[in-house]
Amino acid sequence: IWFLENYGIWRPNFELFKLLMGFAVITFIAVVVKKKANFSTLQNFFLASGISLMAILQSRNLAIFGFFMMPVIAQNIKNFKINYFEKFKKELKYLSLGFCFLVLFLLVSTNIALSFPYWRNLGIGLERNNSAAIEFFKSQNLKGPVFNNYDIGGYLIFHLYPRQKVFVDNRPEAYSVDFFKKIYVPAQENEKEWKKLDEQYKFNSIIFNHRDLTPWGQKFLIQKSQDPLWKQVFVDDKVIIFQSKTQ
Repeated sequence: IWFLENYGIWRPNFELFKLLMGFAVITFIAVVVKKKANFSTLQNFFLASGISLMAILQSRNLAIFGFFMMPVIAQNIKNFKINYFEKFKKELKYLSLGFCFLVLFLLVSTNIALSFPYWRNLGIGLERNNSAAIEFFKSQNLKGPVFNNYDIGGYLIFHLYPRQKVFVDNRPEAYSVDFFKKIYVPAQENEKEWKKLDEQYKFNSIIFNHRDLTPWGQKFLIQKSQDPLWKQVFVDDKVIIFQSKTQ
């Protein structure tokens, strides 16, 4: 999360994560101070610690974090046995249900959802023009092997597997540290390393998410846009495709 924020990427769920994690810490401290801790509290503590670490290391785990953390916090609050709210248990139930319906109504009947990042249109399925790059790739009979960046690997697997294999995809656990440090990053930072890699795989196409904010990704895009051996054949608001002039 902090890696993404350092590159200027902001999403509402980052702030919700920090808020929820902070609130969880407060409830755990309060339970211990009030001496209401028990074995279930210890279980919940290790569960909360584990999913918090998962969310910190990989933003795709934020949904899992929220799914598990809410009942953990609820259990911590329940340990205080606050009887005051028991009087209004039925009313609170209907109030919560009404609030959920209100939020659902606002999302469906207004444009409020479009104010969220990346929500450009409502509906089920892929976002409009999401597949434009791959449709172009297929319609023009462009060929692999394909060199791609980390961010777009899953997108390419979805559309091209098993016809084409990707060079890398956005599952860091599926690749070794050496692969990223000795192959993937150097090939984008150093033209000599790129030529060695290109000679090995004989790439026909480069498909790149040009929103890649890593220094090596930006440097690579500049190099390829000026490289006489590669021709830019497609670009939209997310993806750029280069075609080799030599293969």
